[in-house]
Amino acid sequence: MTDKRAILPNPEPSSRRDQGRDLAALFSTGHLPQAELSQNSIENSIAGAETIEGEPQYGSAIRLSSIDLVTPHPLDTFWRLAVAEGYDKERISADELHLSVSGGFSEYHISLSWDSLEERLRLFLIFDGRIYSGRSDQICRLITLINERLSAGHFDYWERDQSMVYRDGLSLPEAQRFSSAQAMMMIADAISAADKGYPACQYVLWADMSPEDAISTALLEQARRKTAD
Repeated sequence: MTDKRAILPNPEPSSRRDQGRDLAALFSTGHLPQAELSQNSIENSIAGAETIEGEPQYGSAIRLSSIDLVTPHPLDTFWRLAVAEGYDKERISADELHLSVSGGFSEYHISLSWDSLEERLRLFLIFDGRIYSGRSDQICRLITLINERLSAGHFDYWERDQSMVYRDGLSLPEAQRFSSAQAMMMIADAISAADKGYPACQYVLWADMSPEDAISTALLEQARRKTAD
Protein backbone atom coordinates (compact mmCIF):
# COMPACT_ATOMS: atom_id res chain seq x y z
CA MET A 1 0.00 0.00 0.00
CA THR A 2 1.27 3.43 -0.93
CA ASP A 3 1.87 5.77 2.00
CA LYS A 4 -0.40 8.74 1.30
CA ARG A 5 1.28 10.95 3.88
CA ALA A 6 3.01 13.95 2.39
CA ILE A 7 6.74 13.52 2.00
CA LEU A 8 8.55 16.74 2.76
CA PRO A 9 12.03 17.36 1.34
CA ASN A 10 14.85 17.37 3.89
CA PRO A 11 16.21 20.87 4.41
CA GLU A 12 19.89 21.55 3.99
CA PRO A 13 21.75 20.87 7.23
CA SER A 14 22.45 24.05 9.13
CA SER A 15 25.57 24.92 11.06
CA ARG A 16 25.90 24.13 14.74
CA ARG A 17 25.55 27.80 15.63
CA ASP A 18 22.30 28.02 13.60
CA GLN A 19 21.03 24.91 15.36
CA GLY A 20 21.75 26.55 18.69
CA ARG A 21 19.84 29.68 17.71
CA ASP A 22 16.91 27.64 16.39
CA LEU A 23 16.73 25.63 19.60
CA ALA A 24 16.97 28.79 21.71
CA ALA A 25 14.05 30.22 19.76
CA LEU A 26 11.98 27.14 20.55
CA PHE A 27 12.83 27.48 24.23
CA SER A 28 11.85 31.15 24.32
CA THR A 29 8.44 30.51 22.73
CA GLY A 30 7.66 27.48 24.85
CA HIS A 31 7.01 25.30 21.76
CA LEU A 32 9.15 22.26 22.43
CA PRO A 33 8.39 19.33 20.10
CA GLN A 34 9.80 16.41 22.04
CA ALA A 35 10.69 14.46 18.93
CA GLU A 36 13.15 17.18 17.92
CA LEU A 37 14.86 17.42 21.33
CA SER A 38 17.25 14.51 21.11
CA GLN A 39 20.34 14.50 23.33
CA ASN A 40 22.42 14.90 20.18
CA SER A 41 20.64 18.14 19.22
CA ILE A 42 21.15 19.50 22.75
CA GLU A 43 24.87 18.69 22.63
CA ASN A 44 25.21 20.25 19.18
CA SER A 45 23.56 23.43 20.45
CA ILE A 46 25.97 23.66 23.37
CA ALA A 47 28.93 23.00 21.10
CA GLY A 48 27.74 25.80 18.81
CA ALA A 49 27.49 28.38 21.61
CA GLU A 50 29.63 31.46 21.15
CA THR A 51 32.74 31.94 23.27
CA ILE A 52 33.96 35.24 24.65
CA GLU A 53 37.67 35.96 24.47
CA GLY A 54 38.37 32.25 24.48
CA GLU A 55 36.22 31.59 27.55
CA PRO A 56 33.57 28.87 27.17
CA GLN A 57 30.03 29.72 28.13
CA TYR A 58 29.14 27.54 31.08
CA GLY A 59 25.56 26.29 31.14
CA SER A 60 23.42 24.45 33.63
CA ALA A 61 21.24 21.58 32.42
CA ILE A 62 17.89 21.15 34.15
CA ARG A 63 15.77 18.06 33.47
CA LEU A 64 12.04 18.61 33.25
CA SER A 65 10.34 15.28 32.55
CA SER A 66 12.24 14.01 29.50
CA ILE A 67 13.26 17.42 28.14
CA ASP A 68 16.70 18.98 28.66
CA LEU A 69 16.70 22.77 28.83
CA VAL A 70 20.01 24.62 28.58
CA THR A 71 20.04 27.90 30.54
CA PRO A 72 22.84 30.48 30.50
CA HIS A 73 25.15 30.44 33.49
CA PRO A 74 24.72 33.64 35.57
CA LEU A 75 28.48 34.20 35.74
CA ASP A 76 28.64 34.28 31.92
CA THR A 77 26.57 37.47 32.12
CA PHE A 78 29.13 39.04 34.48
CA TRP A 79 31.94 37.91 32.19
CA ARG A 80 30.36 39.69 29.22
CA LEU A 81 29.88 42.80 31.36
CA ALA A 82 33.55 42.67 32.41
CA VAL A 83 34.64 42.43 28.76
CA ALA A 84 32.45 45.40 27.80
CA GLU A 85 33.62 47.57 30.72
CA GLY A 86 37.27 46.54 30.60
CA TYR A 87 37.37 45.10 34.13
CA ASP A 88 40.25 42.86 35.13
CA LYS A 89 38.74 39.40 35.45
CA GLU A 90 39.60 35.81 36.29
CA ARG A 91 37.33 32.80 35.91
CA ILE A 92 38.44 30.60 38.79
CA SER A 93 35.96 27.84 37.94
CA ALA A 94 32.57 27.40 36.33
CA ASP A 95 30.96 28.72 39.52
CA GLU A 96 33.44 31.39 40.63
CA LEU A 97 34.55 34.65 39.02
CA HIS A 98 36.80 37.43 40.33
CA LEU A 99 36.62 41.04 39.11
CA SER A 100 38.63 44.18 39.84
CA VAL A 101 36.71 47.43 39.39
CA SER A 102 37.67 51.06 39.94
CA GLY A 103 35.68 53.00 42.51
CA GLY A 104 35.80 56.56 43.68
CA PHE A 105 38.41 55.87 46.36
CA SER A 106 40.13 52.61 45.53
CA GLU A 107 40.35 49.55 43.29
CA TYR A 108 37.78 47.09 44.60
CA HIS A 109 38.01 43.32 44.32
CA ILE A 110 34.71 41.53 43.79
CA SER A 111 34.18 37.79 44.11
CA LEU A 112 31.11 36.24 42.49
CA SER A 113 29.91 32.69 43.04
CA TRP A 114 26.99 30.57 41.90
CA ASP A 115 25.49 27.87 44.12
CA SER A 116 23.62 25.50 41.80
CA LEU A 117 22.09 23.53 44.68
CA GLU A 118 20.54 26.57 46.35
CA GLU A 119 20.16 28.34 42.98
CA ARG A 120 21.66 31.47 44.47
CA LEU A 121 24.12 34.06 43.17
CA ARG A 122 26.47 35.62 45.75
CA LEU A 123 28.66 38.73 45.58
CA PHE A 124 31.45 39.63 48.03
CA LEU A 125 33.60 42.77 48.15
CA ILE A 126 36.34 42.67 50.80
CA PHE A 127 38.41 45.69 51.75
CA ASP A 128 42.17 45.23 51.71
CA GLY A 129 43.93 45.40 55.06
CA ARG A 130 43.18 44.07 58.52
CA ILE A 131 41.13 45.85 61.15
CA TYR A 132 42.92 45.42 64.46
CA SER A 133 40.86 44.10 67.33
CA GLY A 134 41.17 47.34 69.31
CA ARG A 135 39.00 49.08 66.71
CA SER A 136 36.52 46.28 65.97
CA ASP A 137 33.80 47.76 68.21
CA GLN A 138 34.00 51.09 66.39
CA ILE A 139 33.97 49.35 63.01
CA CYS A 140 30.89 47.34 63.98
CA ARG A 141 29.15 50.57 64.98
CA LEU A 142 30.22 52.11 61.68
CA ILE A 143 28.85 49.12 59.76
CA THR A 144 25.45 49.61 61.40
CA LEU A 145 25.42 53.27 60.35
CA ILE A 146 26.42 52.43 56.77
CA ASN A 147 23.87 49.62 56.41
CA GLU A 148 21.09 52.04 57.37
CA ARG A 149 21.99 54.02 54.25
CA LEU A 150 22.20 51.15 51.74
CA SER A 151 19.37 50.25 49.37
CA ALA A 152 20.86 46.83 48.53
CA GLY A 153 23.30 44.44 50.15
CA HIS A 154 24.95 44.96 53.52
CA PHE A 155 28.32 45.13 55.27
CA ASP A 156 29.59 42.55 57.76
CA TYR A 157 32.66 42.33 59.97
CA TRP A 158 34.47 39.01 59.59
CA GLU A 159 36.18 38.28 62.90
CA ARG A 160 38.32 35.48 61.49
CA ASP A 161 39.83 37.66 58.76
CA GLN A 162 39.50 40.90 60.74
CA SER A 163 38.07 42.54 57.66
CA MET A 164 35.06 44.52 56.53
CA VAL A 165 33.09 42.90 53.70
CA TYR A 166 30.14 43.92 51.55
CA ARG A 167 27.72 41.12 50.65
CA ASP A 168 24.83 40.84 48.23
CA GLY A 169 22.90 37.95 46.75
CA LEU A 170 20.10 36.98 44.40
CA SER A 171 17.97 33.86 44.17
CA LEU A 172 17.32 32.51 40.67
CA PRO A 173 14.94 29.60 41.17
CA GLU A 174 13.75 27.22 38.48
CA ALA A 175 16.26 28.30 35.82
CA GLN A 176 15.19 31.94 36.01
CA ARG A 177 17.26 33.98 33.57
CA PHE A 178 19.74 36.57 34.84
CA SER A 179 19.93 39.73 32.72
CA SER A 180 22.76 42.12 31.93
CA ALA A 181 20.77 44.90 33.60
CA GLN A 182 20.68 42.90 36.84
CA ALA A 183 24.43 42.28 36.65
CA MET A 184 25.12 45.98 36.08
CA MET A 185 22.89 46.92 39.03
CA MET A 186 24.65 44.48 41.40
CA ILE A 187 28.08 45.85 40.44
CA ALA A 188 26.88 49.47 40.69
CA ASP A 189 25.36 48.81 44.14
CA ALA A 190 28.60 47.21 45.33
CA ILE A 191 30.73 50.14 44.12
CA SER A 192 28.35 52.69 45.64
CA ALA A 193 28.40 50.86 48.98
CA ALA A 194 32.20 50.56 48.91
CA ASP A 195 32.55 54.28 48.18
CA LYS A 196 30.68 54.90 51.44
CA GLY A 197 32.30 52.18 53.52
CA TYR A 198 35.93 52.36 52.41
CA PRO A 199 36.65 56.04 53.24
CA ALA A 200 34.57 55.87 56.42
CA CYS A 201 36.60 52.86 57.56
CA GLN A 202 39.85 54.73 56.84
CA TYR A 203 38.66 57.77 58.80
CA VAL A 204 37.96 55.60 61.84
CA LEU A 205 41.25 53.67 61.62
CA TRP A 206 43.67 56.42 60.65
CA ALA A 207 42.02 59.78 61.41
CA ASP A 208 40.67 58.68 64.79
CA MET A 209 37.15 59.85 63.89
CA SER A 210 34.05 58.56 65.60
CA PRO A 211 31.86 56.27 63.46
CA GLU A 212 29.23 59.04 63.23
CA ASP A 213 31.74 61.64 62.03
CA ALA A 214 33.39 59.14 59.69
CA ILE A 215 30.20 58.22 57.83
CA SER A 216 29.12 61.87 57.59
CA THR A 217 32.49 62.88 56.14
CA ALA A 218 32.48 59.93 53.71
CA LEU A 219 28.98 60.79 52.44
CA LEU A 220 29.94 64.42 51.91
CA GLU A 221 33.06 63.39 50.03
CA GLN A 222 31.07 60.95 47.88
CA ALA A 223 28.56 63.68 47.02
CA ARG A 224 31.38 66.11 46.19
CA ARG A 225 33.01 63.63 43.81
CA LYS A 226 29.69 62.94 42.04
CA THR A 227 29.13 66.66 41.57
CA ALA A 228 32.65 67.09 40.20
CA ASP A 229 32.09 64.26 37.71
